[in-house]
Amino acid sequence: MRLEYLAVALLVWNLAVFAIFGIDKSKAKRGDRRVSEIALLLIAFFLGAVGALAGMLVFRHKTRKLKFKILVPIAFLLNAAIAIGGGYMMTMANELTEMSPIPTGEFLPGIYAVESGYVNCFLIRRGDKYIMIDAGMSVRQLEDGLATLGISADDVGAVLMTHTHGDHTAGLQLVDGVDVYGMNPDIANVELSDGETFEILGAEFMSIATPGHTYDSVSYLYDGRYLFSGDNLSLQANNVGLFVSVFNDSDAQQEADIAKLARLDGVEYIVTSHHGFTDNPIFP
Repeated sequence: MRLEYLAVALLVWNLAVFAIFGIDKSKAKRGDRRVSEIALLLIAFFLGAVGALAGMLVFRHKTRKLKFKILVPIAFLLNAAIAIGGGYMMTMANELTEMSPIPTGEFLPGIYAVESGYVNCFLIRRGDKYIMIDAGMSVRQLEDGLATLGISADDVGAVLMTHTHGDHTAGLQLVDGVDVYGMNPDIANVELSDGETFEILGAEFMSIATPGHTYDSVSYLYDGRYLFSGDNLSLQANNVGLFVSVFNDSDAQQEADIAKLARLDGVEYIVTSHHGFTDNPIFP
C-alpha cells in the first residue's frame, strides 16, 4: 500500500471518529442512548486519537472525565509512534521492492554479479583469481552465487568494501583471511584515503570518498572505466539520482558526492549495488 493511500484512510477514519464524538455529545444533550465510553476509548486507541482529541475539544465532550483526559492523550502518543514507525517501514518496503539488482552472472567482460536478495556484490576476474566488491547480505546467498558462477571462495584474492551496512558485509566471513580494502578500519585491514590509486592483482583502482550515504562510503573506479558506486547513487532509466533518503546519512552530502562522481573523466560504466548498471548515465 502506498503511503498516500494510508494517509487518506487515516484522515477519513479520524474524521469519522470526530463525528462519532459529536454525535455522542448531541445524544447526551437529548438524553438518547449513548455510545459507550469503552467504545469511544477503543476507537481512539485504534488510530483514531486525533479525531477523538479534536472531538473532545471542539464539542467539549468528556473533557471532565479523568480517564479521557489521561487515556486519549496517551492514545495520541501511541498513534503518533505507530504512524511514524509504520510510515518509515512502509517507505523502506516500497523502496526495496523498486530495487533492481543484476541477476547472478557475467554482465560485462570479466565482471560478474552475485544477486543477494535486493543487493549485488561483484567479482572482477584477474587470471585465476577474483577481486570481490562488497560481500552481500548473507553467507548462504554469497556461497550459492559463487557456486552458480563456478567460483570458489578460495579464488577470491581481495575484497573492496563500499561501506559497512549489513547487506554489504554479511558474506565477509566466507572469504576470511584475504585483504579487505575500505575506509572503515573496523572491517578493512587496508585503509584507503580519498583519491588514492592502488593495484590489486595487477588491476588499477582509485578510491573516491562519497560520505553522503554513510560516513565510510567509498566508490571505486576500476581500470579508469568502470565506476562501482555502491549505495552512493541510484539509477532509474539511466537517470542518476539520490539513493533512498531514509538510508542516507545526508542527502545534501550525497548530492555533492554525485557531482564529484560526474566530474570523473573516462567513466564508461556506472555499476550500482541495488539499481543495476548503465553505460549512458544522465547526471542531474
